[in-house]
Amino acid sequence: MAISQSRYVAITSGIGGQAAASRKNMGTRVISTNSRIPTGQILEFSGAASEILKNVGAYFGTQSKEYAFAAKQCAYVSNAITQINMISYARFTPEAVAPMLIPTENAAALSAFTAIGAGSLTVSLNGVAYEMSNIDLSASDNLAAVATTLTGKIRENAGGGAMFTDATVQFENGVFVLTGGETGVATVEFADNGDLATALRWNKANAPILSNGAAAETAAAAMDRITNVSNNFASFVFLPALTETADIEAVSNWATAQNMQFAYSHPVTKLTYSDVVAVTDGGSATILTDDENADYAEYMPCVMGATTNYNAVNGTISPMFKQFPNDKPSVEDDATANLLDPKNVNYLGLTQQAGKGISFYQRGYTQDGTDIAVLFNEIWLKDAITTQAFNLFLALNKVPANEDGVSLLTTALTSIFDEAKTNGVISVGKTLTTTQKAYIDQITGETESWRTVQENGYIFIPVLAQQSIQGKDEWVFTYTLIYGKGDSIRKVVGSDILI
Repeated sequence: MAISQSRYVAITSGIGGQAAASRKNMGTRVISTNSRIPTGQILEFSGAASEILKNVGAYFGTQSKEYAFAAKQCAYVSNAITQINMISYARFTPEAVAPMLIPTENAAALSAFTAIGAGSLTVSLNGVAYEMSNIDLSASDNLAAVATTLTGKIRENAGGGAMFTDATVQFENGVFVLTGGETGVATVEFADNGDLATALRWNKANAPILSNGAAAETAAAAMDRITNVSNNFASFVFLPALTETADIEAVSNWATAQNMQFAYSHPVTKLTYSDVVAVTDGGSATILTDDENADYAEYMPCVMGATTNYNAVNGTISPMFKQFPNDKPSVEDDATANLLDPKNVNYLGLTQQAGKGISFYQRGYTQDGTDIAVLFNEIWLKDAITTQAFNLFLALNKVPANEDGVSLLTTALTSIFDEAKTNGVISVGKTLTTTQKAYIDQITGETESWRTVQENGYIFIPVLAQQSIQGKDEWVFTYTLIYGKGDSIRKVVGSDILI
């Protein structure tokens, strides 16, 4: 047998330059108090819209608010014949909650439990493992009876305190849910691997969801925590919607502080809008929609952003004139429209042409008067730039702090700007006002630089400089991007001159 050639020549193969970071999904995150959502985790449902709805229904139940909201989103088909491909859910705990173990698979059939006459099971709550034996389920008439028996056995652990003595096991939606007896910060672990744990789907192999107990939190604090876990969303709603104006104001301010990373969509009515506007006015990322019919109208701007195809030529949209055939209009007269329009409260409005009623979304602005589509476009652009820079850093040994490094980053980001020109995020040939021209020249320090924005769509100014970061001087690539945002025509005014 010959000596291995690797002693002399060793060649390692690998594919270089692959993207390690991925762009965010432009879908909606639902912030819910539903106990089926584990604390500290994100539930994502992705795929075809029909598959998403099916899976959301299987998990939350088809009578849940979570399903009702998803049904709205999944039914929407954009003008470009696109539908959502993801919706995610996160837990909000305005009150302290107990630890929970929630199976992801349906429990075994009743016969699997009645076959157990002297079973054993170990459950762990708040760091205390409690081993039970001689569990007799042979006389159980149904799966609810199994849950009752298990509740009684767990509560026998007096030494474990109220966490055990007030614990419950409930059979719901095909699964056995274990809930600790005390609220607040506490852990829950997988059950042991015995026959009973397997039948319950509580063991590690069956991968149940472990939802630790959590303290009460404010809505704004919840957003900080949730985005730290995952920022893979573009818009978000609270379900049920926040009702306290202090909470609405705090979340609106939080969204504004994120500097166009997320859109906060909130429903109002003709009775509540003035109070809400009073605390959200000026919110650059807050979208209010009239929900007079109490039918989740806040989904409308979210689904428009989620179904925008940024991979398509001229794929960007205008929120104005978007139709929602499955929803009833909430505004049908000029008087109401004249009340809502100045307050940047959006609505599904009914008009008519040739005697035929036509309803569509109007007028499509955030609380500071920014076009909703422009907000979503900037969310997309900012994320695309971030992802591109991440991938460059991860792919190369280093990005040198010199002209070569500046060139590498500039080239990488230019590809994003070209993409943005193609999909319509950056507008080429945009008509600029005198004020806009002067502002561009002021920012660049160059006369007539506005022509570059008008003719090319953007100006990119990179700067390499040292900054003190945590007491250390580090090289930082900073840039200024001035671009023509993709505005939309919203009205036609004509003069018909007959000669």
